[in-house]
Amino acid sequence: MRTSSSKKVKTFTPEELTNALLVLWEQVQESGFYPEAVVGIASGGTKCTSLLASKVDIKIYECVLRRPSTATKQKIPVTRFLRYVPYFITDILRVIEDRRLERSTNNGVKLAASDRSVLDTHCERIASDMRSQGMSRVLIVDDAVDSGHTLHAVKSRLAAAMGDGCEVRTAVVTTTRESCVERPDYSFFQRTLCRFPWSFDYRG
Repeated sequence: MRTSSSKKVKTFTPEELTNALLVLWEQVQESGFYPEAVVGIASGGTKCTSLLASKVDIKIYECVLRRPSTATKQKIPVTRFLRYVPYFITDILRVIEDRRLERSTNNGVKLAASDRSVLDTHCERIASDMRSQGMSRVLIVDDAVDSGHTLHAVKSRLAAAMGDGCEVRTAVVTTTRESCVERPDYSFFQRTLCRFPWSFDYRG
């Protein structure tokens, strides 16, 4: 589905998503960057790293930073029925939601102190474990980047925890906007709204 702003909605089966992640992984290595570990941002990113790890021998970590929009959607009872709605309807709903979120996140998102504390704890744990194994190159993976605030928070805090001499890069399945706070180094799609196998409206 194409919108007036030229965005489209792409539905991934697990097999299609795995193949897309393998292509993304090849892009990373073709750029000359060879990660020694990947960090998945919970929960979409960790699902992606799990699929990738089923095909690629790589150390994986999980980093938790809960998005406010995801937490809100999980509290709305109607979301449990979205998987029964035809895709042409949920495609329209996705476009509407994307436009609403784009307007609401223009001024940025501030992390609560508790969220910063959880994130810092995860990043310190990951950095400590990587250092103990002599690793210094890490790839952060997420399913989608919208405003880029989540990716920026994780990348900046993990880089700080890793210290000098480390290299932290980022990869996502889709970047939905032209302008974002943290643009990923690698992206399979641009300006595409993706429906993943774990999405509320995925019909399976």
